[in-house]
Amino acid sequence: MTSLFGSHVAAPGLHSNQRSSRPRATRQHASPIPMHSKRLLGSSRPSLSMPNPIQHQQQKQQQQRLQPVAVSYADAPSQAAQAGVTQPAAAAAAVARSPKHNTLQEAVPWRQAGHGLSLFTDGSSCFRVWAPHATSATLQVVPADQFVAAPPPALRSNDEDAAVDATPAEYTTPPDEVQQAGLKEYRLDREGADWGADLPAGVTPQGAAYRLILGSPDGNTLMYRRDPWARSAEAASSWCFVHSPAAYTWQHTEWQPLSFDKHIIYEMHIGSFTPEGTLRAAITKLPHIASLGFTLLELMPCQEHSDPWGYNPRQLLALHRGLGTPEDMAAFVDAAHGLGLGVMMDVVLHHGAPNGNMLWDFDGWEEGHNGGIYHEGAPDCMWGRQWAFWKGEVRAMIAGACEGWLRDYRMDGLRFDSIKDVPMDMVQEITWGLKQRYPGRFLSAEITPEDPRLMAEYGFDAIWVHSGYFDIIQQHRALGRGHHGGGDWAGGWDLPKLREAMGVHYGFERPDQCIKYMTGSHDQVVKAERVLEQRLRVGCSGYCRGMMAAVADVNALRVSHPVMRYGWSNCIHEDRANGIMGYERVAEGEARVIVVVNAARGYWQDGNYGLWVGGGGSFQQIYCSQDVQYGGDPKWVSNDIVAEYDGKIYLNLPPSCTLMLVQQG
Repeated sequence: MTSLFGSHVAAPGLHSNQRSSRPRATRQHASPIPMHSKRLLGSSRPSLSMPNPIQHQQQKQQQQRLQPVAVSYADAPSQAAQAGVTQPAAAAAAVARSPKHNTLQEAVPWRQAGHGLSLFTDGSSCFRVWAPHATSATLQVVPADQFVAAPPPALRSNDEDAAVDATPAEYTTPPDEVQQAGLKEYRLDREGADWGADLPAGVTPQGAAYRLILGSPDGNTLMYRRDPWARSAEAASSWCFVHSPAAYTWQHTEWQPLSFDKHIIYEMHIGSFTPEGTLRAAITKLPHIASLGFTLLELMPCQEHSDPWGYNPRQLLALHRGLGTPEDMAAFVDAAHGLGLGVMMDVVLHHGAPNGNMLWDFDGWEEGHNGGIYHEGAPDCMWGRQWAFWKGEVRAMIAGACEGWLRDYRMDGLRFDSIKDVPMDMVQEITWGLKQRYPGRFLSAEITPEDPRLMAEYGFDAIWVHSGYFDIIQQHRALGRGHHGGGDWAGGWDLPKLREAMGVHYGFERPDQCIKYMTGSHDQVVKAERVLEQRLRVGCSGYCRGMMAAVADVNALRVSHPVMRYGWSNCIHEDRANGIMGYERVAEGEARVIVVVNAARGYWQDGNYGLWVGGGGSFQQIYCSQDVQYGGDPKWVSNDIVAEYDGKIYLNLPPSCTLMLVQQG
């Protein structure tokens, strides 16, 4: 199996570890070339046959020769062993100390560097791009203090998303044709399917803007294009921005990822989390999240996207500019770590955005509207055209997009969206590569339907289990509950579905392998055409404060009672007629906790609801979701210490309530 990073490394400054094979003096810096007197930027995409087999084989051999630098930011011992996950034997060697994330590397010629822009310790850089059908290639660079940003579309000046989906006719001046007074150009040389150049010191400083001009296959059209490996780009144009891995100074360098059983996940959408919708604004709210007892932030997709939620990626490695800069993301993660919060990123790898896709027809070649080199031979899925997973260059870009969050931003894990839409061999290549390079990072996935066997085969640590939410909604509909309608009371409660929703999903070995959400996710929160524009908010009413208190107390119980984090969950009571279930949480050496879920409206207030616990003496109530401090009605009576008689305990049980009781002695 090809190494995960066998062709190149994504971040600027990381490059082949074969740099000693060629002396520094062999780098020939490109010089600025005269400005083009006229550019033709037509949209035609002439057909062109693929490179001949000999050229293609030489290209593959060249890619196989490029070996990356191993980079990890911590000496964390692998937690996969604690979790019982089997890894390749080579993973043990990956625990050793590696270079820090934000160190630049020594200079190498562009032919030995990875794709994209690489920045070096002496201030020089090099650039390399895959464009097999292009007839010419030029790199344009504008200093940061001279760059002129694209104006908003004339017809939608107040529309925050217009820069992504506006048509050229809506701009007074097309974004790519804004005049840049400080622009310089550097001609790229060709070798095989790649184009590149070595750039002298000072050409690509922090914050500078850069883009490509590619000649079409027939030589008649010059096309503005982005760097597919750019870390940041202007939404409306092809301009990318230089961001050095050393630009941000990390404060919390001793942070280590938490063990998986300690994860309590808070899903966050940066764009709607604050009125500003930015990373910097979100930093100010992190103490609140930490105060509620959450330990891991799961960020909804932050790569450049064209939809409100982030699940239609326009470019895989570029941070969505509206959220902030790469330095802002680093500051966000750093601040979270300082508060004891890990951070993981939701990655979308299965398709490119149906609108605004910056890699569509990238080098001007296509056949039958196949999308060009990054989509050739790929089918459409329900969200858009898939990537050309069979190509090494595409696979390396996708793998690099995953690694970048862990390496450049020091994140603690990844959540892979709808991963069954990505070939299994590629997923395995990514997951095991990341496990070897970044031991202890948490890799979860959306696998529908949930399948523990596939979780192991893909190489994930956990599965995002969302069937429980839909099963519960189905029950509400069947029973005519609330706004869900329905009314088939005769159907009663479907306890097998509730059993998996409230306990450990069938087939999993440990609770930390199941990521459950019971109150809905972004798919259920709101269905609105322009959700970011509307800035929907939930007011902090008394009800909301009660809910926050309930969540905070439940999270605290996971800390004070370790049996809630690991061990096992056994169903000990099922009452189909009344919609009540009971569980025991058990682990060796820990006090047993009994969890009682009354999903219905019935109630028992005279200590007359019996639940079999099989012995154990007395039990003390430690949580009641109907407590008045959580917004519950004060008329409901719960419990204090309950004695066991003949294997049963007899409870006061309010309606629509969850109780937790810990065994005494």
